[in-house]
Amino acid sequence: MNYIITGTGNRTFCGLCQEGRFLQIDLCGGTRSEVGSIYVGRVQNVVKNIGAVFVEYQPGRIGYLSESECRKPFYTRKQSTSELPGPGDELLVEVIRDAIKSKQPALSCTLTFQGALAVAAAGSPVLGISSRITAAGERARLKRLAEPYRTESLGLILRTASEQAPEEDVCREIESLRDQAQALLRRGQHLSAFSCLRNASTPYLGGLAPRDLE
Repeated sequence: MNYIITGTGNRTFCGLCQEGRFLQIDLCGGTRSEVGSIYVGRVQNVVKNIGAVFVEYQPGRIGYLSESECRKPFYTRKQSTSELPGPGDELLVEVIRDAIKSKQPALSCTLTFQGALAVAAAGSPVLGISSRITAAGERARLKRLAEPYRTESLGLILRTASEQAPEEDVCREIESLRDQAQALLRRGQHLSAFSCLRNASTPYLGGLAPRDLE
């Protein structure tokens, strides 16, 4: 196992690498990324003609939430009568892209929980296998292992590292990610707006969300 330090722009990343694959990547210095942080956000405004919901997730800090990222919101307080998030609603959001120049941070209602072998996606029914796994038999095996854990509100992505991984290891990690998701959702129901449920400074694996792995 090797410890690698690299950088881009004003950010420095440190990672653990084994057999050519990164097992863990941490932001070690420079500007701290918010990507991966989860907050209780409050909807400030909805612009229907561009399909945009603007959510205040920290005091005075507004993020952009596309309607396409609002498939199954987890509300902590539902005030509006609209099907989609409306002004005053409070819901759980994950930062999926940092602010870029004049662009606000991008948010999603799909909350991701990442492991070495799999990614759980609360708020999405997706079931996917890494495109780098090409053997039909292996893809079918992984799908068979993941399917019993998938629900309408919890999707799963099997990562490249899951290829040929023992069945018990894959299932154990999926169960752990499911438990993490359920615990965070339970905790979020009792928190007020702008509460942080997960901070981006917590190490994340690979820095990839399901949208990157499908």
